Amino acid sequence: MLGAAGIPSANQHFRARRTALRSALTAAQQAGDEVAQVALDKRLRSLRPIEPRMLISYGFKVGELGGEGIIDGGADPGAPLDSTQPWPFRAWLGAWDVDALCGFARGRLEIPTL
Repeated sequence: MLGAAGIPSANQHFRARRTALRSALTAAQQAGDEVAQVALDKRLRSLRPIEPRMLISYGFKVGELGGEGIIDGGADPGAPLDSTQPWPFRAWLGAWDVDALCGFARGRLEIPTL
């Protein structure tokens, strides 16, 4: 899974991230930027390796919770789309990176046609 997220080595990735954050902290200290120092210190303390074994399955139907519905962007999919029923979306989410506030997702959106 980490390879799919573009991370060939989690250990190497986090060593590089820690080094970059420490360099940024040093620069903030030299510049006297107290706000950046506090933020970077917190990021360093909370930096944790990506957890490759934690996967979360996620699913919903586009349109099932109301809202403005499905808007046709003008693309021609080759068949008329059915905008009266929800569109199922399923994905797995994983490779969480707490410091970068991101993760990796892979899934599928099923669009019904008429």
